[in-house]
Amino acid sequence: MKKILATVSAVVLSLAMVALPAVAASAEDTESTETVSTEPQSTTTAPESTEPESTEPESTEPESTEPESTEPESTEPESTEPESTETMSTLRAESNVLTESPVVKVDVCHWDQSGKWTPIEVSSAALGGSGHIDPSENDDHAFDIVEPFLDNTGKNYSDTSYNVPEYKDQYPFNGLSGAEIMESGCGEPEEEDIVVAVSGDPVAEICSELEEGEVLPGSITVTVTIAGQSVTLPSGYVTVAVKGPGDPGFTDLTGNSLTGLGDGTYQFKVTVDEGYVLSTQKNFSEIVGDQDPEGCTLVTKGPVFPELSFTPATCNGDGSYTLTSPAETEDVPAGTVTWFVNDVETAPGTYPAEVGDIVTVKVVANFPADYPVDIDGNVLPEYTYPAYEFTAPVGCDLTTLALTGSSDTTPMLALTAFLGLLGLAMVRSGIRVSRIRQEA
Repeated sequence: MKKILATVSAVVLSLAMVALPAVAASAEDTESTETVSTEPQSTTTAPESTEPESTEPESTEPESTEPESTEPESTEPESTEPESTETMSTLRAESNVLTESPVVKVDVCHWDQSGKWTPIEVSSAALGGSGHIDPSENDDHAFDIVEPFLDNTGKNYSDTSYNVPEYKDQYPFNGLSGAEIMESGCGEPEEEDIVVAVSGDPVAEICSELEEGEVLPGSITVTVTIAGQSVTLPSGYVTVAVKGPGDPGFTDLTGNSLTGLGDGTYQFKVTVDEGYVLSTQKNFSEIVGDQDPEGCTLVTKGPVFPELSFTPATCNGDGSYTLTSPAETEDVPAGTVTWFVNDVETAPGTYPAEVGDIVTVKVVANFPADYPVDIDGNVLPEYTYPAYEFTAPVGCDLTTLALTGSSDTTPMLALTAFLGLLGLAMVRSGIRVSRIRQEA
């Protein structure tokens, strides 16, 4: 029995001596990788077993060592991760903004100091160290515009005054935001062309409404708009030239209306300055229609007949004149004419005039096309009567002239006659008294 116990003790002691180095190595690996291995602990419990079956440790010894040999292999990938983590941590510390993983590509508008931005692509890991985000590290990137990525909002992307406020409204920003510059492909957005439109509106020859067989010339109105606003020619941005029938060449317009045109085709040529876009045709033509004089016949509703009369001065009163407008009827509207006396508009009616007054009267048709005036058989749009002078009457004695203006002279005449008779009676009475005295 003692021999058996001695033999078992020797075997256990030898196993413990063999397992001790493996356990130490396993402990060191655990500390370096910060992992916990439970397999080596199973070998330490072998001495606690007192059963005879523990004579088989020779077969378990290699099994307990196999996990120890495979664990270093499994920790090799883990041993490379700390190195990558350390590198990323260093980049984060340098850039102070890169906190994302994995590394991404970021668009940057790089200011190359030559007068323009250049689009480049930079990894997020390299942005901080190269100074694209923190211009204090590298002045060559002070104007760079960085696209926002993950938790980085981007420098100069939303506000051009970030880091460079003194250049916000100056070149190279010119008041543009970083977003506008980046959206344009790292350049100033192209300015929209200013739209110009030119058109012509012709008016054909027409018949005169006042004169039988008379043709009125045509016209063309040229409309020019720049960015929707009407422009009067000549313009510093648009030139319109015209060539009429029989003209040797084109002539630049100095106004928007062409008047006094005969019938025919008129050609136009339009040129615009750089930066302006013509939305209408560069070359176009307009036709002024013809009118045959034989087709110009006046169609009226009938002339109207105004009347003017004068009453000369008399021995007993002043003169007068009367303006009579055509009467309103079913076929003639009211107000067909307007009167002017000595160039002053005057309403119809009777007006007094003193001796020596000179009156000039003119009548004007208000609707000459339909209601011209008829003066002694002459149909006209207006007519000026000969001037009329109010003169003194002839054949009036002084007394009568002195009493001009009195409507009743009988009492005055009676008084005069009475005084005359009274004087005559007094004279005859004086003669009679004288005779009586002589006879006595």
